[in-house]
Amino acid sequence: MLNKMRRYLENNRDLVKILLIYFFLTFVMGYIDFDRRVLTFERSTQALESVVKGDFNPPMNHRILVPYTVYFFHKVSHISLEYSYALFRFLFYFLAFALFHMYLRKWFGQKTAMIGTLSLIASLPLTLTNWYSVPTDMPELIMFILGVMWIRDGKHKNLFILIPLASLNRETSIALVLIYFFNEIGKENWFVLIRRTAIYFLLWLIPSAILISIFGIRDLPGYFHHFRVNVAGLLKIFESPNPYNHFYFILYLCGFYWFLAFMNFRKKPSILKRALIPMTLFLLYGFSRGGAISEVRILIPFYVFIIPLGLFSLFGEEEAISSAKE
Repeated sequence: MLNKMRRYLENNRDLVKILLIYFFLTFVMGYIDFDRRVLTFERSTQALESVVKGDFNPPMNHRILVPYTVYFFHKVSHISLEYSYALFRFLFYFLAFALFHMYLRKWFGQKTAMIGTLSLIASLPLTLTNWYSVPTDMPELIMFILGVMWIRDGKHKNLFILIPLASLNRETSIALVLIYFFNEIGKENWFVLIRRTAIYFLLWLIPSAILISIFGIRDLPGYFHHFRVNVAGLLKIFESPNPYNHFYFILYLCGFYWFLAFMNFRKKPSILKRALIPMTLFLLYGFSRGGAISEVRILIPFYVFIIPLGLFSLFGEEEAISSAKE
C-alpha cells in the first residue's frame, strides 16, 4: 500500500507541490478559525462538549458526528478537548481543499483545478463570520464533494456508507439523495432508480428520526419570519450603502462564478445542471425558513456545483476535453 502510494506521488509531482500550497493555506484558515472569532475557540469547544452531554438545543444536538468523534479522540489521546477540536478542524480544511482539487480534476486540468480550489479558499473566510466555530461546515463540504463525485462516477455503493454518516453531520445531506435521483433519470432503469433512491432515503431518515426522538425537534418560527429578516437585511443597503453588508456575502461566496455558471448552460455536464434543482429548493427553504442568509456558511454546498460550472465558462470545453485525455 505504501509502495503504491509512493509510486503515485512520484508520478504526480505537480500534485504534491499543489498539496503543499493547500497545506500552507490550511494553516492560514486554521489561524483565522482558531484565533479570530468573536467568541474564543475555548467557547466553541464548550459548545461542542455541550452537544456530547446533550445540553445543546436542537438542531445542533442532532449533528453528533464531529462532536462525538472529537470527544472520543480527546479521551483516547489525552490531548485537551480544545486542541483535539482544533486538530480536527485543521484536518477537515486540508481534506476539503485536496478533495475539491481532485473533484475538479474529473473535468479540468491541473492548473484549472487549482484555480477553482483557490477560488474556494479565497472566499471561505466569509463563512467564519458567525459567533463560534461550527463543527458541521467543513465535513458537510467534504461529504458533498465525495457524494457528487461518486454519483458522477457511478460508484453508487459508496453512498450506502456516506449518506447515513452525512445525516449525522447535517440534515442537508438529504440533497445527496435528490441529486442521485435527478441525475439518474433517463440513465437508470426506473425500478432500480426508485429502489435505490428509497434505500438512500431510509439511510438518511432512520438516523435523523432516532436523534429527533431522543433530543426533540427545533421549534422553528413561522414560514415568513426568516423571509422578513432576510429581506430587511438585503434592503439595509439602501439605508446605509455598505458593500460589506453580511446579507450580501451570499454573492461574494462564489463571486462572479454565480453568473458564469449559467452561461452556455445547456452544454455543461448534466450532473451539475440537474443538481441545481434540489439545491435551488434548498436555497428557497433557507431564505424563507431555514435561517438568516447572513450566516453564509449554510451555502457551503453550492461550491461543489457553481465553481465547476463557472470554470467551464471561463476556460471552455477544450480545456475540459484535453484534461479528460490525460
